[in-house]
Amino acid sequence: MANIFDQFDAPTAPAKAPAPSGNVFDQFDAPAPAAPAPPISTGLDVAESAASGLPRGLVETIMSPVTLARMTESGLGYVGEKGADLGAYLGMTRLTDEQRAVFREPSAITKPFYDSQDKVRDYMNHKLHKPQTGPGKFAGTIAEFATPGGFPGKASREAPNVLSKIGRYAEEAFGNVVAPAIASEAAGQATEGTSYEPTMRFLGALFGNAGTAAARAHNAPESVIRRATEGTTDAQWAEAQRLQNNGTGIRLSGPEAISQAQGGASKLTDILRIVEGSQTGGNRTAPFFAQRPGQVDNAVGGVLDQIAPQSPQPSALGAIAATAAQKAISATPQGQELIDAIMGAGPRTTALEAGQAIQEPLRGIYDRREGMRAALGDQDYAAARKAAPSIPVDGLVPESTTVRPAYTSIKPTAAEGEDVATAMTPVAVPAKTETPALTSRTGPEAIQADPRDVVKFIDDLAPTAKASAKTALQQVRQSLFDKGGVDTSVTGLDATRHQIGDMINVATRSGENHTATVLQKVLDKLDENLMSVPEYGQAKKNFAAASAPLEPFGSPGMSKAIDRDPYNKRFVTAPEDVPAALSSPSEAKNFNAVAPTDARVAYENHLATQILDKATDANGAVDANRLALALRDNQDMLSHFPAVADRLGKIVNADAGMASARGGPVGQIANAQDTATASSAILPQNPLAGSAPEAADATARLAAQDPETTAALVRQNLADRYSAAQTETQGGSRESAGAKFHKSVAGNDQRQEVLDAVLRALPGGQAAAAMPELLDVLQATMRRQGPGSATEFNRQIADSLGGGSILSNLVRPDLIPGKITGLVTNAGDAVRRVQLGRNVRTLADLFVDPQSVDLIRDTANRRPRNGYGDAAGRTALEAGQTLYDPQGAR
Repeated sequence: MANIFDQFDAPTAPAKAPAPSGNVFDQFDAPAPAAPAPPISTGLDVAESAASGLPRGLVETIMSPVTLARMTESGLGYVGEKGADLGAYLGMTRLTDEQRAVFREPSAITKPFYDSQDKVRDYMNHKLHKPQTGPGKFAGTIAEFATPGGFPGKASREAPNVLSKIGRYAEEAFGNVVAPAIASEAAGQATEGTSYEPTMRFLGALFGNAGTAAARAHNAPESVIRRATEGTTDAQWAEAQRLQNNGTGIRLSGPEAISQAQGGASKLTDILRIVEGSQTGGNRTAPFFAQRPGQVDNAVGGVLDQIAPQSPQPSALGAIAATAAQKAISATPQGQELIDAIMGAGPRTTALEAGQAIQEPLRGIYDRREGMRAALGDQDYAAARKAAPSIPVDGLVPESTTVRPAYTSIKPTAAEGEDVATAMTPVAVPAKTETPALTSRTGPEAIQADPRDVVKFIDDLAPTAKASAKTALQQVRQSLFDKGGVDTSVTGLDATRHQIGDMINVATRSGENHTATVLQKVLDKLDENLMSVPEYGQAKKNFAAASAPLEPFGSPGMSKAIDRDPYNKRFVTAPEDVPAALSSPSEAKNFNAVAPTDARVAYENHLATQILDKATDANGAVDANRLALALRDNQDMLSHFPAVADRLGKIVNADAGMASARGGPVGQIANAQDTATASSAILPQNPLAGSAPEAADATARLAAQDPETTAALVRQNLADRYSAAQTETQGGSRESAGAKFHKSVAGNDQRQEVLDAVLRALPGGQAAAAMPELLDVLQATMRRQGPGSATEFNRQIADSLGGGSILSNLVRPDLIPGKITGLVTNAGDAVRRVQLGRNVRTLADLFVDPQSVDLIRDTANRRPRNGYGDAAGRTALEAGQTLYDPQGAR
């Protein structure tokens, strides 16, 4: 076959000739092929031509390696031959026919392949239908191009679903098959029957493929999408699709979902901002984004409801949570140790309970000791009473005593029988002097005692004594007399002594301290007188020794605790007043010296109760600092009760070990006074770094005590933050509420970790599972940029409104100097505005479509920007039926 490039040097043949053999490029030197056969039925011809074109295209595609080799070898031969001809023009030797044949004929190696290819084509030309009509030829060419141009491209292969794959393949088939086939056939029919037909068919296919690639590459919206999504991985596409198909009910635009999947590294949101800011695009996107506040409200509310229902009394949550937190603290090992220490301080014992436990047993001790003393004293005093009189009566000297000393009065109270007038002027009253007589029960010779000095001592005290004391002295003086004289018997004087003691007790209980003091002096004087009787003195010494065990009962407090009414035998002091009577260190010492075990334990428990009560607040919590101060202030008292000091000291020490349990979130909640403080403690706005485990532990501990309140507290915290995020902007928009909420609860890694930890620690875990998707979606809404300044778009609107028509511009004075140029410019601007609006509207519809991510990916994958290489490759595969076996040469 001759070299195909020779056709450019040969005249156009008037008729079609049989396909030459040998080098294909020789066809340009051959006569034109014969005319086609008469046409048949168009419909039948179209059907048969299409049916025969499919296998022909398939076979040619299979033989494409041979075709490409043939094209390469023919081209090289043509270049060599023309190079030799050029050398002849320059004076070199012209090629002979034999030498030209070398350039035009295939090599020995490739010729068998070319011959085989020619035989296959001859066979197909003989067996397959040959188009007879124009439509049939187009149908046949399209069918022949179906195989080399019908391979699915990247767009159709990666389309998200079957329908998308079918639609994308149809689009690719039209661009890769129909368009180049029509262009090739049209060029072939225009030159059919000439030697240029193969080349024109080839160029038609080439230009058709290149045109498709150019149209795809220069489609403005698609070009923008391709550039903005370049480098997006399959995993990122899948993540974006998951985000757009989220189950929260929040619809995301494609740019938002893709940008979120790429961690914000996407330029699509810049395009979205431009689209939103334009009038045309904004009209399409505004309704989409206007629904977002409601969608976010429902989504956030749904997740919060999975945590807990909204509390009907949110202000009470803080106090309830504080109680739960206190229980949680108590449940810790340190808390149990503190509880054990408090319980170890002894049972709570009131003053009444202590007094009842002390008074009767203490009185019993006193009665037993007093009874022993009385038994011993009775024996000794009985001997003293029977002592022989040792004072001779004959040796006694008479003594006088002043019964009523001299004094001055404006209304004298002289003794009966004295003739003293009553007057309002001072009158001197003389003292009465008497010589008291002695009476003796032991006979006239001797007496046991001479108590006249006691009588004289009383008469000396009476003038300066107060009224009550003076009355008491008179009673004592009378008791010293027996049958008109002073009693000299030990028995009588001892009886008077006991009477004086009773009077002293009565005066002490009545608060008549002066009377008691005066009577005590008289008693001491009487004891001095009785001690002159040897037997009585010995009895007194023995009685004093027996009274030593009763000395602790002699203090005011102890006496008050055990004193009985001599008549009804009831205790004079009420039981609840007994602990107070013993509340001084000296009284405590006396009490400890004689108290039985049960009474002492009761008093210790009451003492511990008193000190603990002073260190306990209204909620029953012990303040260790106040307790430590109370221990210091009661040190003297507690020195007599070391067991109480030790037990209370253990409380202080155990409380010191509670620092760690009280210092964390649970401790903060326990001290919270309101719901806001309590909820911020468990889910703080700005948590400390690394505090997620601490927050989870606090939530779990609090939930173990009160799961409902804990969950309600967490919900209230998140609900309050969302409420703050919902605050309308100056423009009245709430579209950024979700983004603000995300920033508030998960705006950094630490907030995110603490939120996740708290939700996982709540019972159920539903919110922990639902929150991540919600936060992802809300973060995706953050990727959307505000439209920014509307200056440029306002200018476009103004230009559109004020631009007028082309006809009106003909009369504008400012355009007269360069009217033609101005009209062209205005017309170009108008076209540009129309095209811009169309492209922006296309992008807006693409971005807010429910399947936006899929559509964007589909658009990005339609063809790469450099699609001309694919076009050249398809054209090369179609070379067999365009260059070597064209329609007109069959």
